[in-house]
Amino acid sequence: MRRPDLLDSLASLALADNVANLAADIEMLSHAVGVIAEGQHQDRIAGYYGARQNFLQALSLSCDALRRPALVRAAEEATTAAATLQLSMMRDLRGLPSVVTKAAQDKTNRHIAESFEAINDATQLAVQAYAAVDERKAVIASVRGYQVFVEESLLTTVPEGKYQGATLADMLYSSMPPNSPDWRDIPQRIIDSCEQLVATEMGMVTAITNSVEDEDVEA
Repeated sequence: MRRPDLLDSLASLALADNVANLAADIEMLSHAVGVIAEGQHQDRIAGYYGARQNFLQALSLSCDALRRPALVRAAEEATTAAATLQLSMMRDLRGLPSVVTKAAQDKTNRHIAESFEAINDATQLAVQAYAAVDERKAVIASVRGYQVFVEESLLTTVPEGKYQGATLADMLYSSMPPNSPDWRDIPQRIIDSCEQLVATEMGMVTAITNSVEDEDVEA
């Protein structure tokens, strides 16, 4: 004799059990993805620290023939690390409007802040390394690249959604906890510093070029 109520109860229990197992699997998968993502973020940060270590080792070399190529390599590594972090930071910035939970928002904000700090440090390292080998044009290129990144990231306008019309710097500021740095002012301060540094370096390049040309004329 068929017992519909019993069969329905068993089916409901089986379904509930499957749903619970599925939820557990999803939670475990989400945790695994989070661990991987965090590891990738830390790997990108580590790229800067590797470049910094190579820079310090290059400075300690007593042989000039070895020091110059070592410094250039350190500058190139720092530039690569900065570029990788820039892509990561841009992805986090553009994804910020779609972040729902506060925990996820706090994590994204932390990643952005850590990436930006490492980008700053990596750019400074590249500038110092190129300046140490008197590659003025490379110094200018590094600074200009950093300036363009700031303009194209933090000063980009959000096209739609609740932040429509605001810059990414405005959006980041609004999502940060109280007493955080004012991200609205940071981009322009950086741009002004870059412009000043580039003007100084270009003046140096012009002076050196004129000096060389004068020597050629006298010869």
